[in-house]
Amino acid sequence: MSMPSLGEAVGLGFRAVLREAWLLAPGIVVAGARRFATVPAIAVLWILAVRGSLQGARSRPFDPGALAEGALGAVSSPRAVALLLGLWASGALLAAALRVAWVAGAMPTLGGALSGAARGPRFAAGLAWSFPRVLATAPLALVAEVGGGVFSWTIVLAAIRITVHATAGGGSPLLAAAVAAALTLAVAVPAALSVVADAAVARSALRGERP
Repeated sequence: MSMPSLGEAVGLGFRAVLREAWLLAPGIVVAGARRFATVPAIAVLWILAVRGSLQGARSRPFDPGALAEGALGAVSSPRAVALLLGLWASGALLAAALRVAWVAGAMPTLGGALSGAARGPRFAAGLAWSFPRVLATAPLALVAEVGGGVFSWTIVLAAIRITVHATAGGGSPLLAAAVAAALTLAVAVPAALSVVADAAVARSALRGERP
């Protein structure tokens, strides 16, 4: 079986989305829920800061810096830091779980539409059976993306240091070409790793592959 061209692949994808247009509604709900998953942490941060500012103003009403010091003291206490980190981590984990659940159900549904198969309860089946595999693959994809980010920033910082050193002591075209190539890799490698990570998660949902 020959591989479809880019135009054919785009057409197949467009028709699959039209056929399973109902996925847009839960997709919007999942996206909104993921966006607001860390809102409790932000809300508690503001509440603690406002309370600390008011306490600082009451204790030192004529001190202009009392508001800032009160807010900083309220949000930097060990109990407040632990509370905020716990709320943020819970929200981040909830957002990640929602993304995995969405991919586990939506990808088999779109895959069936792409292949022209008959309609069936693929979303529910994918969510039930593919979720564990996708959940195991997603952290590996996250590690790859984080590693790409660390690689990129390391290259950028090294390029800045080399450039400053070369400016002070005189550089060369060969050194400039090497720095330019390194900066190109700093952009290309994280992008490539992100694509590979998304493809791995999608294949795990579509084909039930192991991590």
